[in-house]
This record gives sequence, C-alpha cells and structure tokens, in this order.
Amino acid sequence: MVFTIRNATSTNNVGAIIFQGFAKAKAGIRIYLPKNQSLFYENSFTFSKTYGETAVNKQLLLGKLLLGTNALKYVSYELGVFVGQRFVTYKNWEYRILMKSKTDATERQILAQDYTNAIATLQEAFKTEQNASTKADIAHNLGYCYEIEGDLELSKKWLIESFISSGDRKTQSYLDIINNRINEAKIIENQNTK
Repeated sequence: MVFTIRNATSTNNVGAIIFQGFAKAKAGIRIYLPKNQSLFYENSFTFSKTYGETAVNKQLLLGKLLLGTNALKYVSYELGVFVGQRFVTYKNWEYRILMKSKTDATERQILAQDYTNAIATLQEAFKTEQNASTKADIAHNLGYCYEIEGDLELSKKWLIESFISSGDRKTQSYLDIINNRINEAKIIENQNTK
C-alpha cells in the first residue's frame, strides 16, 4: 500500500493542520483448492482513494494511518467488494442459479460484471415480455443482480415476483438464502448498536 500526504490546510485556518492523503493499494488474490489440486480463483486488485485526516503534523497523521484510519478502511472495504463480486459471477454460487435468458446480451453483461447495465436490460425486458415463464426468469435474474449490487431488499422483491409467477423451487431456495442474509444483517446491526 502506498500513501502520499500533502498539507491541505487553508491559509485562513485556525487550529489543527489538515492533511489530505492519497492511498493506493495493489493486491493479488489466489484461492487454491487442495482437494482438487487446482487454482479456483486468481485475480489482481488495484484501488486508490483520496482521504482526509486532521493532525497537528505529518508524523501524527502517519500514526493514524498505521492504526487503521479511514484510508485503510476504504481500501479494505473496496477489496472485499471486488473479491465478493467476482465470486458471484459464476452460474452456480451457493445454490444461486441464473435462469436462461432470452438473449445472450444480459448473460454477457452479467459475466462481464456489468450489473448496472444488466439490471437496466432486464428491467426493460421485464416490461415488454409477454410470456409468463420468461418473465419469471427475468425477475429471478434481477434478484441475482440486485444481490450482487448489495441491495438485498430489491433482490427479495424480484425473487418474490419470480416465485409467485413460476413456483420454481430454485427461486424459492434462492429466496430463502436472501431472507437469511437479511435476517443476519439485522442481527449484526442490532449487535453493533448495543
């Protein structure tokens, strides 16, 4: 991880000196499966963020960085998002299944991790689709994309929409996973507020 620090104090500032920094991290990620003796996942990660801290001098600011201030939190969080999103791009991920799409465009967008455009494409397809079965598959895939984007409530909404139309057991299993994730998030939130 590389940090660059510059004095960002305005000339009319009274009190603490404000320093602004630029944090950049590079990491390589490798997951090896010893049972199969195969490399399951390999990728690299680069992230940079401009952050602000207040300190009376550069030495104190460096001390804050070493103790895990916002710069390190930003980089750690983004690394987690990066890795997490790449795991869910597989067709099967903890019983999450993408339904066969009517066109290959949506599937390509999902595999390219372009979830924002995949959601837009799926929503447009959902509005115009007449076939109930295909419409249920589109709703299921919207639930998948919204989970990856981190919106569990919208994921749940679309999975419910899909299940009501199709009654598909795969969608029901996926909905159970989302409900469990929502409940776990509430438990963690309650623990953090105590």
